[in-house]
Amino acid sequence: MKIQLDTTNKTVKIEENIKVSKLIATLKKLLPEDWKEFTLETHTTINNWSSPYIIREYPVYPTYPSYPWYCSSTKGNTLTMSSGGNISASNKTNADYSLKSGVYNVEC
Repeated sequence: MKIQLDTTNKTVKIEENIKVSKLIATLKKLLPEDWKEFTLETHTTINNWSSPYIIREYPVYPTYPSYPWYCSSTKGNTLTMSSGGNISASNKTNADYSLKSGVYNVEC
């Protein structure tokens, strides 16, 4: 599934049909605290699709701070991205997380 998250305009674009249950489950994992604030654009062409963040499976516990569209106000968190677009986080602390402004391509 190809998803484009625009955190500045709070929109989610999806090109293909998807079951509502799968969409909601995916949005809850990608945007745990913020998904209800976003507007869904369906059957639209996603412009500027390049270098997507590839998410193959989700961890049991929410790790949204490791996604590049979140930033932390607490030092000590390290976000890394491998050449394949996989994201990992280390040294997690209790911190306040907020959305970064931008457009993010996600394939899951």
